[in-house]
Amino acid sequence: MACTSLTAQNSISSQGNGKGLPFFKNYLNREYEAHNRNFDILTDKKGRTFVANFEGVLVFDHAEWQVFHTPNVNRVLCLFKDDKENVWFGGFNVLGYIQDKGYDLSIHFIVNDSIRRDVGEVDRIVQDRQGNICFHTSEGNTYMVKDGKDVKQDVQEGLFPTQPPITWNNYKVDYSMTVDDITIYCLENNGLVFLKNNKVLQTLTTRNGLCSNNINKLWWDKERGTIWGTSSNGLFCIQGTHELTRYQDSDGLQGEVTSIKRVGPQTLLVGTIEGLFIQEGNSFKQLPQIKQACWHMDRSKQGNVMAATAQGLYIYDKGSLHQVTNRHTLSVLIENEDHVLTGEVGGVHRHYRNGKDELLSTLPNVIKMEYDDNGTLWVLTVDGDVYSMAKNEKEFKRGDSKRMSILLDYTDRTGRYWSTLDNGQGVQVEWNRGKETFLATRVKAFKDFTIQTVHADSAEVWLGGDFGMIRMNLPYCDTEPPYIPKMYLRHVEQDGRYLEFTMATDFEHPVGKTLYSYRLKENDKWTDWGTDQTENLYQLSFGDYELRARCMDAYGNIVESETYKFHIPFPFYLSRYALMFYLLVIGLLIHQFLRFRTRRIMAQNEKLEETVKKRTKQVIEQKNEIEQKSHELEKTLVKLRDTQSQLIRQEREATVGKLIRGLVDRILNPMNYINNFSHLTRELVKDLREDVEDEKESMQKENYEDAVDIMGMMEANLAKIEEHGLSTSRILKAMEEMLNDHPETPHPIDVNSALHLCVERTKEKYYKKDIEELGIEIETELSDKPMKAMGQAEWMTRTFMSVIQNSIYAIRRKAAKFPGYKAKIKVSLKKEDGMAVVNFFDNGIGIEKQIQQNVFDPFFTTKPTNEASGLGLYFCQRAMQEVGGNIEIDSVKNEYTDCKITLKLVD
Repeated sequence: MACTSLTAQNSISSQGNGKGLPFFKNYLNREYEAHNRNFDILTDKKGRTFVANFEGVLVFDHAEWQVFHTPNVNRVLCLFKDDKENVWFGGFNVLGYIQDKGYDLSIHFIVNDSIRRDVGEVDRIVQDRQGNICFHTSEGNTYMVKDGKDVKQDVQEGLFPTQPPITWNNYKVDYSMTVDDITIYCLENNGLVFLKNNKVLQTLTTRNGLCSNNINKLWWDKERGTIWGTSSNGLFCIQGTHELTRYQDSDGLQGEVTSIKRVGPQTLLVGTIEGLFIQEGNSFKQLPQIKQACWHMDRSKQGNVMAATAQGLYIYDKGSLHQVTNRHTLSVLIENEDHVLTGEVGGVHRHYRNGKDELLSTLPNVIKMEYDDNGTLWVLTVDGDVYSMAKNEKEFKRGDSKRMSILLDYTDRTGRYWSTLDNGQGVQVEWNRGKETFLATRVKAFKDFTIQTVHADSAEVWLGGDFGMIRMNLPYCDTEPPYIPKMYLRHVEQDGRYLEFTMATDFEHPVGKTLYSYRLKENDKWTDWGTDQTENLYQLSFGDYELRARCMDAYGNIVESETYKFHIPFPFYLSRYALMFYLLVIGLLIHQFLRFRTRRIMAQNEKLEETVKKRTKQVIEQKNEIEQKSHELEKTLVKLRDTQSQLIRQEREATVGKLIRGLVDRILNPMNYINNFSHLTRELVKDLREDVEDEKESMQKENYEDAVDIMGMMEANLAKIEEHGLSTSRILKAMEEMLNDHPETPHPIDVNSALHLCVERTKEKYYKKDIEELGIEIETELSDKPMKAMGQAEWMTRTFMSVIQNSIYAIRRKAAKFPGYKAKIKVSLKKEDGMAVVNFFDNGIGIEKQIQQNVFDPFFTTKPTNEASGLGLYFCQRAMQEVGGNIEIDSVKNEYTDCKITLKLVD
């Protein structure tokens, strides 16, 4: 007695051998636009699929569906392909065949409602030894087709043997088929079961995504390695089970696969972002201890597996799972039997077998670790940064970023090297870093997959990612070349200058995409690769064409179709003689036109010469007058521009001055009190500490320790108050200075001498220690002659020294970030368009692009607030603008800063 669908699926799955499900694709009636019930199926030598449907015969050429309706839309029950590749079909009072006519198919009826009505329902068709087509009806009658049109009853016996009913494990078998050494049963309302030596390999039902559990017929396309099937709810095509199989949610594997490790001959541990799963036959079961992300696993030589999870570090040993730590762990590396390394959110740890836990480094979020041949430990963080730690060292140092990749980078035990493609998707494999194999070709089918992990041994390869898990059968993939499809022009229609054609192959890989391209003439370029299979071309040029199409399958194989030649004749009005006549007429017209134009032009030239003489004299006079007025206007505009700049600056300074004076008066005195009292209170705390130390022997230990801690906190707090108070006072005094007038009258100053003086003071006095410590190279390009410009001596010197100070600060910051880099400062002076141009260049830390426009704003600074008030560059710009000059900044983060100062030269 047959069980229900759910019970059957559960009982069969428990017998599976863990090889996964084959790739398959469903075709539903919304795609082929006919009835959902289908009865029989077969394929021809060109790869077209023929289906017996409730409404007629369906044909799929891997580009589009075509429906041949029978008279009165009678159902078709059976199909047969004769030795001439004609496809015969039979059904209710209908019999006929479909013939290949090259680029199209034609249908022919032997029996239908208008020819003969008493045949009955045809359910089987065969061909006898003489080549005659014979058919059988559901009433038990047999017939023969003579000369392709006459029907004769009572054919020879034995052509239609009676098939005894088959059962398997109490399931009724509706249809069976053997493919190589695999037997496939269509179970009544229970889908498909694949058997080898009477052992279940796989089952396919609606639970796995199959379109229906009620399967009617199967067809084995041996050349292309596919199995086609019909059901009461559509069609399906299964890729041969030798090469690829897969696991998905219906098999118990949930979440994106992140790590795979083998723990037995037929058992895998699979980590996903939803937990840790173990293989049980043809399905997976989640280990209840881990229900959060399992990021990485490592397997020891003894067969133990360490799992790095969001719940901590676990060990899987001989079927048991034990928790080692409870900290969020991202990676694990088994060093030996005694200890392992873990990359955790808070740093890198070493765990010993005796339970000891050692913090190796505070470097956070390490997702990959490995040792090189020299014993150096290399690690990769989640940000993509690479660090290394040599033997006997205590700290990680930033290493070569090319040493490790955040993408897939894996060498299996047999020496195959697996890596992600350059675009971050797919996978490629190399044997001994270069040997090409069939396996390297087959993995090209996964170029659009995001593959997170690979596990490979001598017999199988497992690929994991957001698609679940795919198994590759290595003995088949690495020894058998993939099937190379044939390319066809399925449909070609040419009418005048219009052309429509359809491109298709005889096989579509269930994983990768097939791309198409074509050209119209032999010397034309091929069109770009694309997925469109039907092309409509309008207004083609006249002449001869040789249409040819090509495809590139999922493995990268390129196959071309046969050539379709056609000709678009030229119309009479575009013939050679017509064109010669047109050219002759056009030449005569041009000749007459040129003669007419020449005479007119000569007459006009004489008039123009007289007019030009008169107008030239007037224009010269007007030009002299305009040049004189333009010179006067330029002088006036220069004066207006200078006056406008001065008025704007004075207005801005007046507004700022009012605000600052009010703030300084109200804040400076209270800040002085805060600074003084915080300093005095720190001294009192010191006295109090001495008193407590004197009374230490008479105080309880806990009271003494509390008092010491409180006094320590008070000292630290008071130090911070004093530090920030002094910083605030410094800012307020800088604000007062900003309000002060600069009584010094601008006068001519030798810029060259001022620069010489500032550079010498920098080298020998102010920053000598910094220059020696940081190894700064100072280069100058100054003038040999004096170069005088208007300015105030004090502010010019302050401006130059302020810029040099900023350069040394930027170099110090970059040296802290990039040890060992060569620091450089260059000071240059040159003359451009009546201006003295001073450039201060340094290769320090630079300034981010988005804040360069703010560096001259008052109180804006990139330094800590306790180191600078943010008024240095503001005063420099103000001082330069008051004497008609300017200061500009050009910088690139982490590369350089160029400060350009311009001053007006004087004679």
